[in-house]
Amino acid sequence: TLRDGQEIDPGQVRKGLAVDLYRWAEAPKWPVFIDALTQRYGSASTAEGPMGWQPAEDAVDGAFVFRSMQYGRPMIGSYEVMSTAPGGELGVRLGSLMGY
Repeated sequence: TLRDGQEIDPGQVRKGLAVDLYRWAEAPKWPVFIDALTQRYGSASTAEGPMGWQPAEDAVDGAFVFRSMQYGRPMIGSYEVMSTAPGGELGVRLGSLMGY
């Protein structure tokens, strides 16, 4: 992930991939799940903690870097997972997108 204001250039990506610092997740070999929200089980009288959707304990903060194909052209981009609690709204916000 990238923190706010942090940048990474293609050379850093190549070097990181070469020394196994970075790895592209390839489905189905490496499925990727992002734990953003969680909901407690049980009734209001038996549940521990607040009811409704809450931020996950291990929620990742920052932007994710991804690679994809767009119109036959390889692309690298970034996105953030946005969530609100206790409402449980979840969304994805696209950051930068560039061809290489």
